[in-house]
Amino acid sequence: MAVIELGAEAWRRGGVIWNLLVHRPYRRRGIGTALVRAAIAWGREHRLRALVLETQTNNWAALNFYRRMGFEPSEVDDHFYTNRDLEAGEVALFWYYEREAGESG
Repeated sequence: MAVIELGAEAWRRGGVIWNLLVHRPYRRRGIGTALVRAAIAWGREHRLRALVLETQTNNWAALNFYRRMGFEPSEVDDHFYTNRDLEAGEVALFWYYEREAGESG
C-alpha cells in the first residue's frame, strides 16, 4: 500500500505534499519515486511555482530520498513538533522543489 496526499495553495502558487507513505514491504520498488514524480507533474500541470514538504531531521531515508528527487532543504523549525524538538533530536526540515528555470507559467 502507498499513498501521497497533496494540495495547492493558490495564494502563493505552491503545492504541498502533506503525506507520502509506502508501507515497508513495498519500499525500494520505485513506488515512492513514481508518486513524487506524479506530484511534480501535477504541480507543472497546475502551473505551480514550487512544491514543499516537511520531514524530520532524523529521518535519514526520507532526507536522502527527497534530495535524490530534486528537492532542496530550505528551512528548519525547531518548535514544529514540541517545545523540546532540539532535545528530542527531531526537528522539522522543510524541502522545496522549484520549477526549473525556463519553464513557463
